Amino acid sequence: MTLNMTDSFCVVPVIHISSGRVIRWQGDHPVRYTGANANPLSMALQWAARGARHLHVVDLDASHGRMSVVPALLMAMSKRPIAISVGGGIYNVETAQQRMAYGATHLVAGSLLAQDHMTRRVARVVGPQRLWGSFLVANGALIAPDAAQRLDNARRHGVTTIILTARHPENMAHPNNLRLIEALRRQGFSVWTSGQIDDVQDIIPMYQAGAQGVLIGRALHEGLLSVDGIRSAMEQLGAHIIA
Repeated sequence: MTLNMTDSFCVVPVIHISSGRVIRWQGDHPVRYTGANANPLSMALQWAARGARHLHVVDLDASHGRMSVVPALLMAMSKRPIAISVGGGIYNVETAQQRMAYGATHLVAGSLLAQDHMTRRVARVVGPQRLWGSFLVANGALIAPDAAQRLDNARRHGVTTIILTARHPENMAHPNNLRLIEALRRQGFSVWTSGQIDDVQDIIPMYQAGAQGVLIGRALHEGLLSVDGIRSAMEQLGAHIIA
């Protein structure tokens, strides 16, 4: 059974930034890229030059209270025709306003959703359609102990797009995770997925379960997957790929 309500499916490259440099995940461990690929601006410009419409940046420095290069990256990319969503360190109105002022098109927040009043304030300031929720997932369950409350807070304040990230070593193609996508779609959420995606055969069942898009880091950067390859496979299912 498929719950997908649209023929459009988004493929979004992801850049993880730690200590001002681009990293990839090897299991649960971060590994730095070398050369030009280690430079966040260089990698962002590469994706813009390839015609990417949307780029997602995970700011691990802001998440850990360290100085962030993301504002500078957003300013440098502000004249490029590419949407940039930012996750990491979105804990209050001031940070949210700053990221949007520098050029972020969407903000992705996880722990923020645990605070009803702060979720309300940030959603009002940036617009609920530009604030997305984020949840870690394992074996078909949201990992946060207060996940149900976070979902309620999101829904109450108009946040209806959420990103589900599978915790290593699972990916979102696990049958229980696919059922979670279906359940959240029934609740009215638009669901995006990420985590451990190395093969287009991982992506197809997510689309069939109702996911609106997929965020991919290492596999796209290192050529394990390509946008053209994903497009070719997905178009056979009647999906229109936006990338």
